[in-house]
Amino acid sequence: MGLWLIFGSISAWHLLEGAILMHVAAWLLLPVYLHLHWVFPKPLRLPQKWLGYFFYAVCLLLAIAELFQIPPRGLYALGFLLAMAGSAVLLGVHFFRQPDQRRDLALVLTATLLVVIP
Repeated sequence: MGLWLIFGSISAWHLLEGAILMHVAAWLLLPVYLHLHWVFPKPLRLPQKWLGYFFYAVCLLLAIAELFQIPPRGLYALGFLLAMAGSAVLLGVHFFRQPDQRRDLALVLTATLLVVIP
């Protein structure tokens, strides 16, 4: 997330191809966020292992394609939206399916609100 923010801030001045690097970082955020929220605070039922590898590989290929500016210009926003929405959905699933983990989820929600509200 830090790289995405850094590249996003320098992309406005077109420094060091910041816009392209921000697009790459958006695609790399997608599998990492979904994986993180799948296993935190307590893992949900594990899917087939090959499915996770396949998803990481697809997102990596999309990130590489962004380096060469192959996908449509705004497609990276879909990857970022999927990362954010998927994270929220997975946290909601944790909230309803794992009542014993609600205290940990409340901490995550509080930290998120402290970051987003200002």
